[in-house]
Amino acid sequence: MATEETPGVPATARVLYVTMLCEPGSREDRVCAEATAGGVDDPTWFQMQAGSAAVVTAVRICRGEALPEDPTTEFDAVVIGGTFNSAVDDVEWLARLHGWLRRLWAAAAPATTAVGVQPPQALPVLGICGGHQAIAIVLGGDPAAVIPREGGPTDGTLPITLTDAGRTHPLFAGFAPDALRFNFGNFDHIHTPPMCATTLACADKSPAVACDWGRGWCTTQFHPEASSQWFSECVTGGLIAPPEIGYSTVGDDAGKVLIANWLRNIVNRKALC
Repeated sequence: MATEETPGVPATARVLYVTMLCEPGSREDRVCAEATAGGVDDPTWFQMQAGSAAVVTAVRICRGEALPEDPTTEFDAVVIGGTFNSAVDDVEWLARLHGWLRRLWAAAAPATTAVGVQPPQALPVLGICGGHQAIAIVLGGDPAAVIPREGGPTDGTLPITLTDAGRTHPLFAGFAPDALRFNFGNFDHIHTPPMCATTLACADKSPAVACDWGRGWCTTQFHPEASSQWFSECVTGGLIAPPEIGYSTVGDDAGKVLIANWLRNIVNRKALC
């Protein structure tokens, strides 16, 4: 894995970003194409937030692009992005993603061999929004864990509350309590966190907006990769409703810090989740 301390090892992580945005013919495809927010899709936004700490390669699964059979040979980490689809929709590319995640999770488990325990070929994974929900379904085994949010969709920069586990977790290292405000845009959420998850944070009406699943897999319901300008353009394009009063989408810095924490503390194995 990439690390800043190891001589001869590059400090830039090779990140595979699996994007579920911009399905051909969808309204978000048009809005993304017209966007002025620095790029047309979420891998571009993630690259902008990560800066030189990552080199991002995108697989646009909703456009029919193939997922790599063994990403451990090419990448240091994986990001599963969000989607305007529901994570429980019956679409071919989403079923294909679920199967790929199951195989990736199984590959991250230690294996007992004749000579002892074989270290896993584990890739750290960050799931965002729809990726957060997809991982909950895959690892929890119950699609009913993801349901429409009580009170309807949520949009804007909202505060989150860390659990005891979240307050000491490397994903949230260095955050002051009043800085824990992130960009949200979702109509579904995890209603009942699977028992295999450690809940790191909750928010209004949502009991699990950040989770640690073990094996280097972490997920967030909010969007650390997307800028406030992008959310404003989604409102203008009619993709999402305007934020509730008091929650205007203004926060970009918290997402940038969280991505830096993920790359530094988890991908680079300075701390493990």
